[in-house]
Amino acid sequence: MQFISGPNGLDATHQMALDAYYSNLDLTEPILRVFEFSLPTVTIGFRQRLEDCLVPGVQTKYQLAFSRRVSGGKALLHQDGITYSFRSEEHTSELQSPDHLVCRLL
Repeated sequence: MQFISGPNGLDATHQMALDAYYSNLDLTEPILRVFEFSLPTVTIGFRQRLEDCLVPGVQTKYQLAFSRRVSGGKALLHQDGITYSFRSEEHTSELQSPDHLVCRLL
């Protein structure tokens, strides 16, 4: 497995661009990337509608950034902590659970 730390302190657009870059690689081994956002950030899944996640005034009041993930899922708030992305060519059933694997590694 390849472990990538950072880069830290990038804004949401740049962090998600890196995830998109890694998701388009032909992998020879899984990649675990651990990083931090420069601002509190809400990421939304690739099929989620941004309009469904916005609450009037909240983005400005709390200085939140928004960005879309290349993966699915619901909206996530990333604030004052580490974030990870995991990419593998293996099927989830072969890995048991990607989250379980990441927790074991960390």
